[in-house]
Amino acid sequence: MAAVPLAAAMTAKEQLLRAIDDLTEEEAADVLQLLSQPRDLDSETATKLLDSIPGAWEDAQRGLEDARAGRTTSLDELRAKR
Repeated sequence: MAAVPLAAAMTAKEQLLRAIDDLTEEEAADVLQLLSQPRDLDSETATKLLDSIPGAWEDAQRGLEDARAGRTTSLDELRAKR
């Protein structure tokens, strides 16, 4: 079996803790300020984010068409596939 890279075996929080040690005090202060900012997306920001994903609109439209045509999978069926 191939070795798993260390970063892949670590959680995001574990990776973040390691990265913190490499920060200067100034960089750490900048990160703290970023983390303290609200993370709720307003509708304009959410729209820009979604618009930046290639094919997102078309995928959403196909999904709506599938739902309207009854081409859906129940949650019970999805759970059974796990």
